[in-house]
Amino acid sequence: MDAVLQEIEQTEEGYVRDVEKLCSVFVAPLREEQALSKEEMVAVFSNCETIKGVNEGLLAALQEDNGDEDPVLHLAAAFLRMAPFLRCYAEYCANFVTANEVLAKLRANSPKVDAAFQRAEMAAKQTVGSMLIKPVQRLCKYPLLFRELCKEVPEDHPAHGEVLQAALEIKDVAAQINERVREAEQRSLMMSLAEAVREPELFTVAPTLAPTLTSISSQTLTRCVSLISSLPAARSCTPQRYSSKRSPLRRSARSAPSCRTGYGCAPTYSSSASPHTRRARHDPTPTPNPN
Repeated sequence: MDAVLQEIEQTEEGYVRDVEKLCSVFVAPLREEQALSKEEMVAVFSNCETIKGVNEGLLAALQEDNGDEDPVLHLAAAFLRMAPFLRCYAEYCANFVTANEVLAKLRANSPKVDAAFQRAEMAAKQTVGSMLIKPVQRLCKYPLLFRELCKEVPEDHPAHGEVLQAALEIKDVAAQINERVREAEQRSLMMSLAEAVREPELFTVAPTLAPTLTSISSQTLTRCVSLISSLPAARSCTPQRYSSKRSPLRRSARSAPSCRTGYGCAPTYSSSASPHTRRARHDPTPTPNPN
């Protein structure tokens, strides 16, 4: 049990350092140089500064002196107190669906922007892509950590109820964020379909650079898909792009050895089962397929 508690606190501390580096080495200098517009900054970095504040608060709650309080109860109480604020990850993860693509276009189209990112990457000794994905990876990690903690806490432990409640809160947050990501992926897919058939009326571009769909009838959607399948170029590239190439968000989750079902894998806990027999059930999110 002590090992799991230590892992949660230590990995949280390392994660907070990473997010602070993202904000101080990338966001702050780029904003000061005005290398990107406000809309471009949001399209790439989203609300990472808000996430930084939330996780600094969580880390402070984990590390505060708990006196004679049971350490398991102390950790569960910290997560219960901060769980509602973790919903800010929904905006970041939904934005991440297109962030890397926007970033690549910005760097390719402007030597000044590319040079600014290169300076930041040299200072951080990491690429911007490896930094942007860290909040996504951390969010995937929380349900897995609590699954391990639930295995270690016996039912007669005084903090058993609080640990189970915290695990369910984290599961609920992950499920809500997973739904936001699914919606963002569908918007991105539909925008690409509209571009492929040169039907600009299917979508509009918001000031944040994120595509927003207009109202689409089923007939228009059917026409769009039919046109896609009838185009030789589309047949050779579009289906491959969206059926075999998963989003960076899903790839990031799959790259984690303990997170095998894709992004937003939120275990479900049974309050009636023994903590030694309790198992997490994963609900994989289907990948959108234009076919």
